[in-house]
Amino acid sequence: MFEQIKGKLFSPDSAGAFLELSRAQIHRLISSQELSALKLGARTTRITGDSIAAYLERKAVVERKPVCQKKGKQLPPFPREVLP
Repeated sequence: MFEQIKGKLFSPDSAGAFLELSRAQIHRLISSQELSALKLGARTTRITGDSIAAYLERKAVVERKPVCQKKGKQLPPFPREVLP
């Protein structure tokens, strides 16, 4: 599915742009080991494309429930019309 990014290395900024996350969020994902990164120098970090693809695949299968939904209570249907 993500064959074009596998095997490549990304800077935190380019990985953040790809994942639509900030640089700080990328570094938090590296610290929590959700993304694997290589330290190439004192100030050079690269994130593997394989770990980005695996992260996206993990996030794609997570089923999210609405935050405001309480047990036994149904949410009203979402209106399909666009307000003028």
